[in-house]
Amino acid sequence: MGRATDAGTTVRRYLIQFASILAVGAVLVAMTTQRSVPAETRPVASTRITEIGDAMNAITRIPYAFNERGDLVGRTEINEQEWLDLSTRLSSTVLSARPSEIDKPAIDVVVGQLRDPYTWGTDALRPAVAHIGTQAIEELVQMITTSSEKKIRQQLAIALAEVLSPKNQAAVSVSAIDHIASLLGDADTTVRVYAASSLASRGAQAIGTLPALERALEKTREEEKSLVDYLGPRSTDFIQAAITHIESTRPSGR
Repeated sequence: MGRATDAGTTVRRYLIQFASILAVGAVLVAMTTQRSVPAETRPVASTRITEIGDAMNAITRIPYAFNERGDLVGRTEINEQEWLDLSTRLSSTVLSARPSEIDKPAIDVVVGQLRDPYTWGTDALRPAVAHIGTQAIEELVQMITTSSEKKIRQQLAIALAEVLSPKNQAAVSVSAIDHIASLLGDADTTVRVYAASSLASRGAQAIGTLPALERALEKTREEEKSLVDYLGPRSTDFIQAAITHIESTRPSGR
């Protein structure tokens, strides 16, 4: 009887030791796995962009309106100067980073600022958007498409054309060209005109958009039939100029 008890005690001791070894092993495996898969961190540039953007948003959230002369009212000159200083910092941060270091939330921060009147009629942030390239341009087109305010949509379309001007040397993919071409069917003539201008800036890269440009030209021509006595440049002139320029970039013989 004593030997049986001793044997049972020995077996239990071995089982306890074995269970302890398994537990230690599991802990070691977990620790090794944690070390081999580093925690996902956000690029430093993106974090800085977001921080600056938060400070800018604190200003742009201040309500505004336009008076009879078209002047911006509701904000102070101090507000504007603070925003301009921050926009300079934001542009510098974007331009000193690689596009791959700027994530989607940071892109939204940069492009989102173009909705505000402080950016209208200025070069503020255009080079930064161009530096980011395709993702920022597609985001800008999306903002034009989804915005419900006519004035903001038109100003964003103007900004798009400025971003794509040759001086900014934006890197644009075929996907971004297709996004821009989608604006050629927009109900707003101003949006169509600046979309055409944006495509003209891409030259040969936009040859595939010529059919859409021709349709935009015809749509705009129909709208202008009522402008019998208007002698100045017409929207059709600008769209036709875009078509002519893009066609001139075709390789000879095609």
